[in-house]
Amino acid sequence: MAPSLPPSLVPLAPLIGRWKGKGMILPGDTEYQEELVFDHTSFPQKPILSVTQHTFRMADGQPLHAESGFIRAPPASRQGEALTQPIAFDKLQPPPVRSFVESPWTLAKNYTYLYRGPEVDENDMSTENQIDTHYIRTETNPVHQYTEWIMAYPFGMTSVEAGWATPLQSEGGADSAVLLDTWVYPSLTSAAEAEAASMTGKGSDGQTIVKPFTTLGHSATTKPPATTGFRRILRVTGGNKLHYEFYMQNAKDKGLYLHLYAELTKFE
Repeated sequence: MAPSLPPSLVPLAPLIGRWKGKGMILPGDTEYQEELVFDHTSFPQKPILSVTQHTFRMADGQPLHAESGFIRAPPASRQGEALTQPIAFDKLQPPPVRSFVESPWTLAKNYTYLYRGPEVDENDMSTENQIDTHYIRTETNPVHQYTEWIMAYPFGMTSVEAGWATPLQSEGGADSAVLLDTWVYPSLTSAAEAEAASMTGKGSDGQTIVKPFTTLGHSATTKPPATTGFRRILRVTGGNKLHYEFYMQNAKDKGLYLHLYAELTKFE
């Protein structure tokens, strides 16, 4: 772990480095190569990581996709300072995903319980995000670091994501294992849908609290159907293995579906 990291970046320390590996695009089971870099030297002493991602065709190495941006982990005293709405951090939960197709790691399924209260029945498998009882037993008293992920895409889209970085004690502890789960809430068309998606909660004074601002921006060059929401989950274990799932919803879909998954190894 780099000693110069600001305290709020310490949970993200296992991510720092250059990662390479391969993944699968769905539907169609198309294999691809991926390189992902997290760097903290661009803004020394600030709670910011820079991120770049490149994917390539497996057969000939031709570029497929690229992303670049920043991960912010503001200190607790400043969380929400730049956001447009009051925040109920204790109620912040990711959007549910459809689990008709799963990756080999089913990260969304196994870790959903981390964001739920103690009233959850580990034997209740009625929800879309079923709970894996192995993680109920081994991941006790998780601590979440509020995190924002801001990205730009060359095909005409930008995103502002919100979520959690959670050190995984069951996978090696804060020095070598972390779960990073961020999302853009899917577009909602009514107050009823917002309530159903748990976008709002009630504060201690009974007033409605809107959860952290997330958004997608599209340019005139964006090809239809436009993306309307997504959720990305990264899990680092053992200090050198990174598992990645990306769920996406576009204007034609109802709900978030698994779009790709990858397994990467740290090279430096």
